[in-house]
Amino acid sequence: MIQFSFVGSKADLSLFVHTDTSSIIYILIYINDIIITESNVAAAVITYIIQRLHKEFAITDLGPLSFFLGIEAISDATRLYLTQRRYIDDLLTKSKMDGAKSCSTPISTTVALTATDTA
Repeated sequence: MIQFSFVGSKADLSLFVHTDTSSIIYILIYINDIIITESNVAAAVITYIIQRLHKEFAITDLGPLSFFLGIEAISDATRLYLTQRRYIDDLLTKSKMDGAKSCSTPISTTVALTATDTA
């Protein structure tokens, strides 16, 4: 049996971290949703953790992360991208603004907005 010692994050009370010489494992819990991720992609640690949790709790493994709390997760072989594009599209659709045309920014994007001391 593999032993893990997860430590609660000081920055986020719903995040738990396990660190050892070969990897870092993160478990993020939000109400009844859990995200488990690990730095060593080749390891079967996530599967093992899910199996252990399943022995204690009624859980459903929804597979790879795709959408969580309004954030869409898109991954490729080397990176994980987080975007709120789907959330924004849903908001635009609900407010019937999904067909609205974009407009330019009403302020110059090249002007520095910090005050200068003229004295």
